[in-house]
Amino acid sequence: MSDVCAVLAKKYRVAFHFEDQTIKDYRLTASFSSQDTFPAILTVLASANNLSYKLTDHTVVFQKM
Repeated sequence: MSDVCAVLAKKYRVAFHFEDQTIKDYRLTASFSSQDTFPAILTVLASANNLSYKLTDHTVVFQKM
């Protein structure tokens, strides 16, 4: 998850934080198109990992549900 978030952080100029540091180690495989919106990508990442997220200003916080 941390690798995916690093790419997204650079592309969308946001910071990612994890309420539980174990979330960084979550593994996933996904493909997104250039037409996918940032909120849609966050929703997929959260849903695939049973997480919720908060997006404020330029910060995304993932937390376990």
